[in-house]
Amino acid sequence: MTRLILAVTLISAIGITGYLWLDTPEPASMALATNTIVRTNEQSASSLSQTTDEEVTTFAQQTQPTEPDIVPVSMRNSLSYIASDYAEKIQHPPYSMPIASPQSPYLHWNRHISTPVPILDGTEKAALKLSQYRYFYPKPIQASLVASLPVNQTVLEIIDVRTNQVIETKTVSGDTWQIEPDESWPMELRLKAILDFDSGHDVLTADFRLYQPIAQLAQINPVFGRDADMIIPLQLNVDKAESIVFAPICSPKTTNPLRFSPPKNGFRKAITLLN
Repeated sequence: MTRLILAVTLISAIGITGYLWLDTPEPASMALATNTIVRTNEQSASSLSQTTDEEVTTFAQQTQPTEPDIVPVSMRNSLSYIASDYAEKIQHPPYSMPIASPQSPYLHWNRHISTPVPILDGTEKAALKLSQYRYFYPKPIQASLVASLPVNQTVLEIIDVRTNQVIETKTVSGDTWQIEPDESWPMELRLKAILDFDSGHDVLTADFRLYQPIAQLAQINPVFGRDADMIIPLQLNVDKAESIVFAPICSPKTTNPLRFSPPKNGFRKAITLLN
């Protein structure tokens, strides 16, 4: 009986010792696994932080504006242009500038420009053309119709631009007309043409000016110089006592015409004419 008890006790001790021996390494394994997970997380966090820093650096480099390359530029051409422009300005004073364009209004100061416009709801085009823009009484006013179809009859009206009142009415035929002006007409006038076509009616207008002459240029005497001025003697037939300002245009054969303008600060070059 005693032997049996000892055997059971020995087996129990061996079992307990074996259980304790098998159960002891588990905390170490867990600690090792925990350390491995923590180390792995730290490595992942470090790798992620490194990757994020690299991406931020790359994004900053991409979004940073690129500084332009500084290329040395020669100022010789610019300075040469400025010098040429200044030399041209001092060669021709402001009151005597050359007229470079042959179509300059200073050379064609009395030309009337007509532009074709649509008529009859856009089906045709026509223009009211005057022989000149400025008329001098008693010279007749000559007008014509430029159209793509014939006109049956035209009613002409002369209108005072300032008051918008009709001061003359005339019924004409054909496409070329002549109007005799009146001495009492104002300077700013408008010609209104009421056109009668086979396919309908339409209206065209053209503005012009009428001047009352006060003098006529009879003769130009030989030109001579006086100090820095050029003197142009003129002979006039004067009808009324007025102050006349001349703006002559000299047209040399070898260079561009020169336009002489009166000064803006007064009538220093004006000529007072008395009967």
